[in-house]
Amino acid sequence: MTNPTAKSVRSHDRYGSGAYGASRTSGKRHRAHGGIDFLASPAQPVYAPIGGLVSRRCHPYGDGAPGDTGVEIVGGSEREALRVKLFYVEPVPQTLGSIVREGEVVGFAVTLQARYPGISDHVHLEVWEGGARVDPVPYFDDLTIGDGVQSA
Repeated sequence: MTNPTAKSVRSHDRYGSGAYGASRTSGKRHRAHGGIDFLASPAQPVYAPIGGLVSRRCHPYGDGAPGDTGVEIVGGSEREALRVKLFYVEPVPQTLGSIVREGEVVGFAVTLQARYPGISDHVHLEVWEGGARVDPVPYFDDLTIGDGVQSA
């Protein structure tokens, strides 16, 4: 699987870590982070981590506010059971409903500063297999997190 931003995984900031399974707290509710956050600069290209169909635009929050945008890619050929969701990405309109190759530009990163002031801007990646969200780490050869490495 291709790193969608060609940058490292978001290390710890005031909103937590970008690693899969990292603790998240919202009020009294605690949960595990269900994806990987790859650092990104606003407006930088975002690459398809897998080849397949760009099936739809995603809205992680459903409120239409800044940052509430992304894409879903349904894997082709050897990755047909996978769906990859990329959040905080403004899709390239021509890619919606089209087949893309792994590594092809599917959109551009958007800033999260209006929603989460001071957060490290990033692209959130989730992997879904058989209708369930799964740990994406095993799909990458290695992932750099800040100064360390989280490997499969």
